[in-house]
Amino acid sequence: MQKFECPICRSTAQGNTVGGGITMLCCSRCGEFGIGTIASHEISFLSPRQKANLSGWIRENQKYEIVASNLESLKALRTPTVGEKAEKLLIFLANEFPKPGEKIGCNVIYSAEGLEIASVDQPKVFVDSQKLLGVSWSLDLRELEFLIYEFRQEA
Repeated sequence: MQKFECPICRSTAQGNTVGGGITMLCCSRCGEFGIGTIASHEISFLSPRQKANLSGWIRENQKYEIVASNLESLKALRTPTVGEKAEKLLIFLANEFPKPGEKIGCNVIYSAEGLEIASVDQPKVFVDSQKLLGVSWSLDLRELEFLIYEFRQEA
């Protein structure tokens, strides 16, 4: 496997060129997907929100091949509501860590209050924030932080 820059989120990805202009990638945020040369170039012109939506969609549709002919529909993906993003995040966490009350660590920068709470009882498991960004269709770490630390308190 070679190192690549993910054309969607710009994270470091592992991958192989498989022929026909398709590169298969494994990205910590987007997951596993294939992408064509033309589509890879065209993605550079998407807005940050379109890229976040595409990353989230790919995370839910692993091993999908993005090519020029299906890129237009992917550009038009609807941005989930805040509640839908929070639900996606909670479902993922519940599936990955089914024990209620289990402390889960994440490399998300959070408020001093969150740091104080987290430092009392150290988590036993850790999940990478890049994966959570993709799962929740979040634009950036601030949006993910809001879903984790603020939205759940308001809901």
